[in-house]
Amino acid sequence: MPISKGFPTLISSVSKFSGIVAGTVFVAAALAAPQASARVELVNEVHKVDRYVDDKGRVQRRLVEPNQVVPGDELRYSVRFTNTGDNNVDAGSVVITNPIPGNTEYLEGTAAGDAANILYSIDAGAQFGTPVSLRVEEDGSEAPANASDYTTIRWVYAPSLAPGATGTVSFNVRLK
Repeated sequence: MPISKGFPTLISSVSKFSGIVAGTVFVAAALAAPQASARVELVNEVHKVDRYVDDKGRVQRRLVEPNQVVPGDELRYSVRFTNTGDNNVDAGSVVITNPIPGNTEYLEGTAAGDAANILYSIDAGAQFGTPVSLRVEEDGSEAPANASDYTTIRWVYAPSLAPGATGTVSFNVRLK
């Protein structure tokens, strides 16, 4: 039995690399279905994107532990979500919102998510929209927002999430 849509409720968050990733997941659940059990667990991770030259002379990228980072380094933030409950979570009910960390700049086009609709905010999460819909005021007139204006990213997982099912969302930033 799927959970009915209703008011968003914070479910759970687990940080692997605490203090770096801040995110929330909301799962809409109806108050009228107390027998239903849905639980979405989050695992937040951050990795440094390391560039190296392989044995054929090609520049490659790999994710490594962020043991030492300096301005200019690229980091990938990812959130893996899993339905650890007994019931399906309705389509569109898993919503993950992640602020872009301070002293970093979002790298355009790097937000990704398994079957998720991705939205951005330029006002610390007060409003969200697609990149083409976001506008900023520049020199007294309105202009399209740039990726550097983004403050928060939101993923709305489109399909239902079956018990035991998992998905991942991610984005990259550069340290200032």
